[in-house]
Amino acid sequence: EVYSNVAQLCEQLADEELGHKQKLQQDFMMAGQAVLPMELSEYVVHSEQKTIFMDCQEFLAFAVKKEEKSVKFYKEMAEEATDARYKNIFLNLAIEEEKHKEALQKKLEDLLK
Repeated sequence: EVYSNVAQLCEQLADEELGHKQKLQQDFMMAGQAVLPMELSEYVVHSEQKTIFMDCQEFLAFAVKKEEKSVKFYKEMAEEATDARYKNIFLNLAIEEEKHKEALQKKLEDLLK
């Protein structure tokens, strides 16, 4: 039961992430707007990145960390944005990533009960 719920949640979040990508491409790349170069390695969970996880708990903990990094990234991008429209786009994406993190944390807590 828990595992199928986790799989469904991950599918839902993956669809939302694709929506985020499309939104950014539409609003920045397609419009010809340049995004300031940033040191993205600060936002990537390198040392723990893997494709095979020992169990569902390990996967969920990893996913929570990835969402935390995404929240931080979008908040910092919002701080750097000089245009109010782009600032709002980044703030809204940070809110969405925070929701993802909370949903994953909830699943992790359910699994640990």
